[in-house]
Amino acid sequence: MKKEAYLIIRICLISGLAIIISVYLLKMPALIREFDLSDSDKIATAISGLSGPVIGLISTILLYLALTKQTEANIEQRLKNESDIVIVLFNQLDQEINSFSTTESTGFKPNQIHDTNVGLVGLRIFCHRCTEPGYRDIIINESFGFHAFQEAPQIMIILESFWLLHQRILSIDEKSELKSVFVQKLNTFYSIKLKEHLERLSKTLVECGVEDQPFPKRIIQFVKDNED
Repeated sequence: MKKEAYLIIRICLISGLAIIISVYLLKMPALIREFDLSDSDKIATAISGLSGPVIGLISTILLYLALTKQTEANIEQRLKNESDIVIVLFNQLDQEINSFSTTESTGFKPNQIHDTNVGLVGLRIFCHRCTEPGYRDIIINESFGFHAFQEAPQIMIILESFWLLHQRILSIDEKSELKSVFVQKLNTFYSIKLKEHLERLSKTLVECGVEDQPFPKRIIQFVKDNED
């Protein structure tokens, strides 16, 4: 902004100085009578003719600078809006992971015990349980399948939120430094919170031969898409 201000000041000073010098020169007698503008009426007309283009030039420069600043402000506002949306989606994804819950019941009614775990601990426990024979039998059973677990829809919601966030980051302008920052953050987020557990679950689903089931198919493909 300072550079533009200095440019405008220089143009105005130079233009003003040129007009003052022109007035002084025009008041001097000319060797050729037709060019003699020492008369006050002629001087006024000459000054008007000289200052008009200068004022027009200054107005054009000011208009250009104003439009340039407006364009820059619009770009900055768009980037801010995109950043706000990405941050909201990050928080939503994190909240969905923290809200994940898994419950295992042991014993028989009325003395049945329910063991509930939430968040990343719950996700880790559930993905590990799926490797056990009892859980594998349910996954393979055509009457039940992986979708029979109450944890399955929760995992699908997490995957879809992650995918939505990823797509939103990709839509950011390539010239923006924020894009690379958000991509790196998302990759780190996946590596720390989801990678190990989902890879274990994906491997189990492949071993169970249920790749054609909708939920397992989506999980397996998701893990493949996020491989290093």
